[in-house]
Amino acid sequence: MAAIVDPPLASKLRTLGTVASLEEFEARFGDDRVEVIDGVVVELPMPHWNHGRVCFKVASRIGGWIDDRDLGFVATNDTFVRLRSDPLLVRGPDLLFISYARLPRGSEPRGVLCAPPELAVEVRSPSDTWIELRLKASQYLEAGVDVVLVLDPDSRSIEAFRKGIDPVRFDAEGILEIPDVLPGFTVSVAKLFE
Repeated sequence: MAAIVDPPLASKLRTLGTVASLEEFEARFGDDRVEVIDGVVVELPMPHWNHGRVCFKVASRIGGWIDDRDLGFVATNDTFVRLRSDPLLVRGPDLLFISYARLPRGSEPRGVLCAPPELAVEVRSPSDTWIELRLKASQYLEAGVDVVLVLDPDSRSIEAFRKGIDPVRFDAEGILEIPDVLPGFTVSVAKLFE
């Protein structure tokens, strides 16, 4: 089966080979900045300053809120998540939250996370196209992720994706709430881009 990659994005990505299993992926590429799209390992470009700054804001605001309430695990920096086994699909969200109900304390994986987190967050970097980001969001949702947030530093906006409904957009003047995953959490959208 051919890899499903946005053609403009595919021309920017360097493919590093194919893998048939999660075990092969971990053995060959487990420490690299890559993702696996339908068994094809692609190298991800290094994002720029603004991407890292927004990732930090998201991690400190959302991650800090989760951590203060001891609701589960928060991971950043493109932590590998297996979204599908055949053909293999491994993505690395900029931030993820998985509750203790889905990943009990003491059962953290040593490598790739194989349970779907409740929340996946992607921050648009200069190399990302909207087609690719929407594809990623749909792949997360198909794998069982409840909410996918895509933050765009250029427009200072957030799109929230949920399975079966249209995305909801939050502009810089708005307040981000995620009641189905994080009841009681609120943050000014602008604060995530300051």
